Amino acid sequence: MATALVILLSLAVICEGGQLRHFLWENIGLDVMFTSNLKFSLTAKSVTHCARHCSSMEDCVTFTFTRQTVMYGECRGHFSYMTSLGPTSPSPGSKTFRTRDWRNKSCANNPECFALNSECYAGVCLCIPGYYYSESNNYCVPECEAADLRGNYMMVPEASLYGNEIGVSLTGVTVEDCKAACNQNPRCLTFDYRSSDAQCWLKRKTALTDPASVHFGTVNVYMYQKHCA
Repeated sequence: MATALVILLSLAVICEGGQLRHFLWENIGLDVMFTSNLKFSLTAKSVTHCARHCSSMEDCVTFTFTRQTVMYGECRGHFSYMTSLGPTSPSPGSKTFRTRDWRNKSCANNPECFALNSECYAGVCLCIPGYYYSESNNYCVPECEAADLRGNYMMVPEASLYGNEIGVSLTGVTVEDCKAACNQNPRCLTFDYRSSDAQCWLKRKTALTDPASVHFGTVNVYMYQKHCA
């Protein structure tokens, strides 16, 4: 699969009821046509027109535009995201775009969170607890090399990872203090922060590597996990 190109398409679409929705589409630079999870296929004048068709549909999250003549091309929209798109066939000159607009967006159920390994938690789309958010690819991965860990974090509300502490808890600190302490410790992958008494616990594991230690519904406690490159 080709390396993603840094080409973004910004688009605003007026949907039913007159509501204006903004989208940021990223060109993932593939000379292929996806053959599964097809939402629609039609003729469009340009990439922008194709993006407008896809943006007008709640569950269209990826589209491919293939120029066929000077005047028009084939526009194909899909309801799956990135690596979950499945089989492909060669299509030289095709431009495939994926929406970057999924993380921390409001949701009612898991299907509304279309990124691979994401789910609807506490009303927002997040990586499944324990998965790392990949900043470069904009999706969730189960593993991250130590050199690729970043100082940004995904926050899971009312969740905690019991045990697995690195050292003693930090007391009377802010969330930013806790992030700084975790960033300074190469063993730190996750931390719990309790807002009621400003306590922080640095952890050497994640919710994925030690699922038995994960507890949900812990009031005033927030679980933070490092991002990946």
